[in-house]
Amino acid sequence: MEDRKPVCTLMVTGCNLSQNYDSPSINQPEYRSMIGNFLYLTGTRPNIMHAVGIVGRFQANPKETHLQEVKRIFKYLQGTQDFDLWYPKNA
Repeated sequence: MEDRKPVCTLMVTGCNLSQNYDSPSINQPEYRSMIGNFLYLTGTRPNIMHAVGIVGRFQANPKETHLQEVKRIFKYLQGTQDFDLWYPKNA
C-alpha cells in the first residue's frame, strides 16, 4: 500500500455497500483486524468514524468489494498523515 497513490476522500460519493453475494469472500480475521486498527485511530482521527462504521457493518461476512473500500480508507490516511487532533495536557 505504500506505493499507492493517496486519495483525498474517504469514500466514493454515492457509495452503496451491501452484502453483495456475487463478490468473492475474503479472510474474515484479517478484515476484522483492519477494522480494529481503524477504530484505534478514531481517537485522533474522528473524521474517519463514519466510513469505519460503514465498512465495519460487514465484519461477519466480508467480501472483496468491502475490502476495496477499506483499502481506500488506508490510502486516504496515507495522504493525510498530518491531520490529527492534539489533546493538550492541561485541558
